[in-house]
Amino acid sequence: MIGMRFSKPLGNVEDYAKAAQWCNKNNATIEDKGDFYEVVTIPNPTLAEIKARKLTTIAAETSAILSMERLTTSAMIVLTSRISAIPPICVSLLLPELLDFRLP
Repeated sequence: MIGMRFSKPLGNVEDYAKAAQWCNKNNATIEDKGDFYEVVTIPNPTLAEIKARKLTTIAAETSAILSMERLTTSAMIVLTSRISAIPPICVSLLLPELLDFRLP
């Protein structure tokens, strides 16, 4: 089906629909070539495109990890400031609960 052409305006919509379904199953598409439509393969991504996508993914994941670290650090600062305001005897009673502190 690669290379199949459809003239403009479309005369046989059923053939176009069948070609579109075939394209969806076979890594192809129908391109507008100006005076006609043509079934063409979708090219595989280049190495540069694959690298760019991977770098974007790494950047997003790194940003998420750093955000969690900042949240954890902020939570620990708040926790530490709250502990310093509690008399030492109470801290020792609360310590088991504080050691089990986790962010959601």
